[in-house]
Amino acid sequence: MIISIVFMVIFGLISGIISYKKGNNFGIGFLLGALLGIIGIIIVAVQKDNSCIENVNIDEETRHKIYEIFCNEIRATLKAPSTAVFCKEEELIINQVYGIYLASGWVDSQNSYGAMIRTYYNKFKIENKNGVFVPKSNARVIASNKLAGTLAGYWVYGIIATIITGAIFYFIINASI
Repeated sequence: MIISIVFMVIFGLISGIISYKKGNNFGIGFLLGALLGIIGIIIVAVQKDNSCIENVNIDEETRHKIYEIFCNEIRATLKAPSTAVFCKEEELIINQVYGIYLASGWVDSQNSYGAMIRTYYNKFKIENKNGVFVPKSNARVIASNKLAGTLAGYWVYGIIATIITGAIFYFIINASI
């Protein structure tokens, strides 16, 4: 939150000063700079931070336990669990972040209309508590958040919309002065 405000103020001050030196209103320049700050925040927010991912070799026993938990938790949320066909154990991508395993894979299963649908589960959290693997993710929530993930992939459109909105506000403010 504080970083957001800092970005907006810095960009706002820079563009406000430039606007003032060119003989325009400082406030308009500040608003446009703040919009640029928002765009900068969006760009920073969508960058992947992989610095916390530990590249560790996972032994076969641990991989097998994680795969079983992954399959069992997801199977419990399916409309037709008996039709479930999971990715192979070798295809399951497992990373470790701050001691929590993140499993990513897919399952083919029938939906309520009987059609086979492939659903991807990304970063399913499983924690190792003294040798006991405990699921930390809710598979139903992960599947329902796929739409949000898809929409978040369109961040470029959000930036374009921000620029267009900023231009509209700029022209409205200029027309009223």
